[in-house]
Amino acid sequence: MWILQGDLKTFLRATSDDAYSEVLAGNTRLPPLSTAQRITLCGQIALGMEHIADRGLTHRDLAARNVLLSPSLHLKVRQPLDAVSGTDVKTFKKEFENVKNAKKT
Repeated sequence: MWILQGDLKTFLRATSDDAYSEVLAGNTRLPPLSTAQRITLCGQIALGMEHIADRGLTHRDLAARNVLLSPSLHLKVRQPLDAVSGTDVKTFKKEFENVKNAKKT
């Protein structure tokens, strides 16, 4: 079972060394990430994007706000909020092909 902790953008700000991190964490500063943890997170994002590409899809909005975080620091790349919501992969692929073909003409 996958439990949502929040988005990566908020988490990275909460673990940064600046004053903004205290506001996000409710005045409790979270410890900064180690270099190894940061590399692991980057690797997970790369695997998520590879998974999307292997299915012939283009994400179009990879950003920290579109990466979900579990309490155990496992990440999932989510569909952008402004993308086609509530549709299946076939519909998304069809719309992508329409855009792709329109650019060729």
